[in-house]
Amino acid sequence: YAESVALPAGVSLRGVARDKVVIQPKGAVGIVLSGAGKSTLASFTVRGATANGIQIQQTQVAATDIEVFDTQVDSKSKANPGGHGIQVIGAPTLSIKSARVHHNAGVGVFAQQVGSVLIIDPTFLVAPTFHTGTGSDAAIIDPTFMPGSRFHDNAGGGVAIIDPTFLAGDQLVGIID
Repeated sequence: YAESVALPAGVSLRGVARDKVVIQPKGAVGIVLSGAGKSTLASFTVRGATANGIQIQQTQVAATDIEVFDTQVDSKSKANPGGHGIQVIGAPTLSIKSARVHHNAGVGVFAQQVGSVLIIDPTFLVAPTFHTGTGSDAAIIDPTFMPGSRFHDNAGGGVAIIDPTFLAGDQLVGIID
């Protein structure tokens, strides 16, 4: 599909499989979800979007089996140039399972003012490896399931969760070095 998709909260988008349904907007955000409500995103790919691959505002979202890559910065926007694979602002919750978010100009997953962020990575890796690309990488690994989520080679980093209540010096628990 060669255009952007805009959905109100409460509407879900499900493809057949992420390698069979590909959204390739020219010069636009791939998918925009906005408003109060719950939506599900499943089994599709967003490739080559501008500003953000998937942009979510205030909507509770559960995303499963999606891929977002090659998102470019919007050089015309000074307020939100983006380049993020997935950008979520003001949502009550964000749940991502079995996602591949990579090679985006910004952060892989950017979450700001989100009540809770849950990244379920059903990847079983006996010896986990972390890719070093143009930016930081992240993998959240649960060794009890297969196959899983990867956030790598995003120029702005793997995952950024902006929490205004976090204070410098606070301890982060569960981070894999």
